[in-house]
Amino acid sequence: MFTKRLLLCLLSLTIWNCAQAQDPGVGGNAVSPGSLVTNAQININASSNPTLGTNNGTNVNASTSITVSGPGPLPVRLVSFTAQAQPNQTVSLGWTTAWESNNQGYRIDRSKDLNSFELVGEVNEVATSSQTQTTYQLTDPTPFMGTSYYRLTQADLSGKVTVYPAVSVLVREEAYGVYPNPVIGEEGFVLRLDEPLTAELSFVNLRGENIALQRSKAEDGRLLLRPGVTLPPSVYLLTVKERGQIRQHRVVIK
Repeated sequence: MFTKRLLLCLLSLTIWNCAQAQDPGVGGNAVSPGSLVTNAQININASSNPTLGTNNGTNVNASTSITVSGPGPLPVRLVSFTAQAQPNQTVSLGWTTAWESNNQGYRIDRSKDLNSFELVGEVNEVATSSQTQTTYQLTDPTPFMGTSYYRLTQADLSGKVTVYPAVSVLVREEAYGVYPNPVIGEEGFVLRLDEPLTAELSFVNLRGENIALQRSKAEDGRLLLRPGVTLPPSVYLLTVKERGQIRQHRVVIK
C-alpha cells in the first residue's frame, strides 16, 4: 500500500504529505507535509517488495530512481546577431551573448528565400560555461548577391539546439564607391550605396570643413552628387552612414 501511495504522488509531479507515510522496509528523501518538490531524486529500495513493473517476488534487491524536475534555463542568453555587407563584397557576421551554460558551439546558415538553407561556417571554440559577455565573429567570403538571410543556431552539450530568427543583408553586385574618381571640375560624381534617399552623408576637405552636397537622380542604388560651391583641386573625404554601417571614400577633384 505504501509503494502504491508513493507512486501516485510521483506521477502527479506534486508530492504532498508523502513524508507522513512510513515503512520500515523503504528508505528515501524526507518531504515535509504539504510541500511541493521539484528537482528531487527519490530512491525506492524494495527490499521486501517485488520489482516495480514485474510479478517476480524473488528479486528482493530491486531499486529505481525517479527524478522530478521543472524546465531548465536556456543554455545561452543572446544579446545581438548582425549581418553586415562589406565594401569587398563579403558579409561580416557577429553575435554577442550575455552568458552561456553547457554550450557546445554555433553554426550559421544562409538562404535566398528563408526556405532552403546552406552552411556558412561553425564556431566550436567556445567556453562551455561563462557568466561574462562574449562576442563572436564569422565572415562569409562568397555571399549571395542581392538580399539574403543568415540564421544562427546554437547547440548545447546534451544535443539540444536553439535556432534564432534570421537576419537579412543586401550585397550589391557593384562595389560601393564613387565614380568617376578623380572628378573633373564641377561635373559631380555618382555614389553607389544601398539607400540613396535616407543615407547620411558628410563631405569634408583636408581641414575637416564640411562642404554641402546637392543630391539628385537617386535610383537603383546610385546617387548623383554635386558640391554646392566650386571646389579647388584637392583630396576630399566622403563619409556614408547607412544600415548601421559607416564607409569612407577618398574623392579627388581636379
